[in-house]
Amino acid sequence: MRRLTTREKLVYSTGNLGTGISNGLSVFWLVYFFFPPESAGIPYVIPQDSIFLGLTVIGLILAANRLLDAFTDPWVASICHKSKNPNGKYIPMMRWASFGVMLFLAAMFYIPDPENISTINVVWLSLAIALQAFFATMYNIPYFSLQVKLAPHPDDIVDIGTIAGATWFTGFVISSFASVFWEFYGSAFDLDKQSAIQLTIMTLSFVGFLAYLVPAFLLKESDYKALGDTDNDTTSFLDTIKFICNDKIYVRFQMIIGLYGISTFMFETGLIYFLTVLAEMPENNVGLITSITGVLTLLCYPIVNKLAKKYGKKSLLSRGFFIFGFCLIFVSLIGIGSIPPVVMIGLLVLLAPFSQAIMAILPGAIGTDISAYACRRSGSDKSSVYTAGTLFINKLVVTVGSLLFTSFLLFGKDIGDDLGIRVIALTSLSLCFMAYFLSKTYNEEEVMRFHKGYKGDEIPEQGIVSHA
Repeated sequence: MRRLTTREKLVYSTGNLGTGISNGLSVFWLVYFFFPPESAGIPYVIPQDSIFLGLTVIGLILAANRLLDAFTDPWVASICHKSKNPNGKYIPMMRWASFGVMLFLAAMFYIPDPENISTINVVWLSLAIALQAFFATMYNIPYFSLQVKLAPHPDDIVDIGTIAGATWFTGFVISSFASVFWEFYGSAFDLDKQSAIQLTIMTLSFVGFLAYLVPAFLLKESDYKALGDTDNDTTSFLDTIKFICNDKIYVRFQMIIGLYGISTFMFETGLIYFLTVLAEMPENNVGLITSITGVLTLLCYPIVNKLAKKYGKKSLLSRGFFIFGFCLIFVSLIGIGSIPPVVMIGLLVLLAPFSQAIMAILPGAIGTDISAYACRRSGSDKSSVYTAGTLFINKLVVTVGSLLFTSFLLFGKDIGDDLGIRVIALTSLSLCFMAYFLSKTYNEEEVMRFHKGYKGDEIPEQGIVSHA
């Protein structure tokens, strides 16, 4: 079987640039825009107080929408799983979903009543988030399922994980510079801050839309053969779900990634608060610090790629958790004692890139390994359902992370009143170390067993691994 060309890897990975932009805009700026500190100069457009039990409006909106959206995952996976489209199971859906993702991403920030706290803004934001998440599901499930079909060879899996991780991180860094863009728009077009932010979001959303189109139109799905039987697969969707839920390796790995996901969600969403409140830096430093960290992270990608191929993914993943947890200790101590905040930020910038490179590459690569192993074990292509399961966990992560993050902010989110921000850092730290200890239990040897059938560019024939 032929190996993927560099062009194919780059074309596929460009789609993840759009995901990085989308994720970055949501993570860095959504909560900040609708639940800003007093010093931000952004008008309040939704209620800022607790509704009940310490829960905020923005936290409930994010949590409820993500939880509701999570139930669309099985439906989208079922469509992909049973699709007989001659153009492929995945790419046709990616093509028409891409526009909706970015349209409703921009719509989140274009509230109808920009000068007042009003119910219409709450309704508008809820609908925009729901529709953006729905179309993101329609793009992401086929996109990540396509990777299993595209790259059955383990080295190609790591390579795609590396390149796609780099493009995602690039998009994430671009979105972190949004404050620089809106300062430019504000001065160039004499816009108020709110309008400048909205124009910036729309511009970056369009860039993400173009990135989404690249794999959707430049890859031909029929050129790649699935690992399992797809045309004659008579397994019901419900039986496929049961198969996945009984996959102990997959379930355990999702528990690990879920803990880390909540940890990193709270860290990334809190970065603007760590810098502007704890370190008392200007908000445009978010882009500067993220870009420096991003460049150093990208330089670590080839190292992680080689280490993963030589020593395996499990041990490297565990080290990534440990290093990231160590970095979070520095975050929790910013502004405490006699150490200048800039020193703590500097240590974070120096230590974080290697762990960030590991986390950008290996979780997706391991997930693909597990999905490919399941295809071999069952004899049918279940990659879309495995992808749906992974995205379901991701949405639970956002749900829990949003509720915790916004609720903790009620304890204090301003200079001199920052208890909530420090609680966020300590919670993120605790969850990261829980993921570290649990990662020791991942059974990499079992997952990689079928890869031993590879000889050169060949893969073992179906049936070598017995059917479940």
